[in-house]
Amino acid sequence: MQKYEKLEKIGEGTYGTVFKAKNKETHEIVALKRVRLDDDDEGVPSSALREICLLKELKHKNIVRLYDVLHSEKKLTLVFEHCDQDLKKYFDSLNGTPNEDTWPGVTQLPDYKPLPVYQPSLGLAQVVPRLPARGRDLLARLLTCNPALRMPADDAMAHAYFHDLNPSVKNDRC
Repeated sequence: MQKYEKLEKIGEGTYGTVFKAKNKETHEIVALKRVRLDDDDEGVPSSALREICLLKELKHKNIVRLYDVLHSEKKLTLVFEHCDQDLKKYFDSLNGTPNEDTWPGVTQLPDYKPLPVYQPSLGLAQVVPRLPARGRDLLARLLTCNPALRMPADDAMAHAYFHDLNPSVKNDRC
């Protein structure tokens, strides 16, 4: 941990705290995710191990990179690529701010926090211009704010967007 200088706290969650930090050697800005290790538990939580294993395998420009894992007796620290914007803010910028028109009842949810400025939705044609119309239709149905109106997975898999796929791709299972 002496390799990193903590700059500010970014957030806190169920398993720990995330800090913005600077690598003292390279001056690169990173995110440090500190996972609390409870005294009564035996070692690293299985959820953290799954996250570590998955992130070590994933290498894609749209997935935050895991640079390092630091482990001590009382804490586990994951060193991530730092992103300037969190996922919720990014989705809000694409989908617009949820409101009573797009998601009836959203303002009554316990964690609802209105944004100071209404963010209008960008059209999917602007966000994914190369995606065919069928693909944009599928995406719009999957990204619907109101969960009651959101397309279920089975319906999504039967969507017309997938009709033109090669049969070997359709039947490929993970």
